[in-house]
Amino acid sequence: MTGELRAPELVVLAACGTSRGPQRRGENGMANLGGAFLHAGASTVILAGGSLGVEAAFELTKVLHRELARGETVAEALRMARHELGQRYGNEGLGVPLSILGVGHLPLFLPPEETDRPLIPWALGALVFVGAGFLLLRRRQTASA
Repeated sequence: MTGELRAPELVVLAACGTSRGPQRRGENGMANLGGAFLHAGASTVILAGGSLGVEAAFELTKVLHRELARGETVAEALRMARHELGQRYGNEGLGVPLSILGVGHLPLFLPPEETDRPLIPWALGALVFVGAGFLLLRRRQTASA
């Protein structure tokens, strides 16, 4: 197994023309870097079809990650990132086609749950409960003495 490529769930290839591959009759569109990462175990690969500027690629991945962390699907996170960056920068650098290979309709991360609340109220409640128990125990000891 030496030299075998192991890919993470999501691979973003934002470099120029990463979706290009050899054009052959009957080609299924997988003879590119995206196909290699799917073969290596990635479930989703995002590829750039043309020249994407470095700053635009960096900003795109930042917004993409933020939306994925919110629980969006890969396809929706990419759509939202393109929309936000299109408003911020215009189409300069973002007019290139970006494609998703693999599973784009599922979220990569679980969305934050409503029940994720700070522990302070629970800790205060536990402290009051322990304090009340301690007072009752002290009162019994004083009454029996």
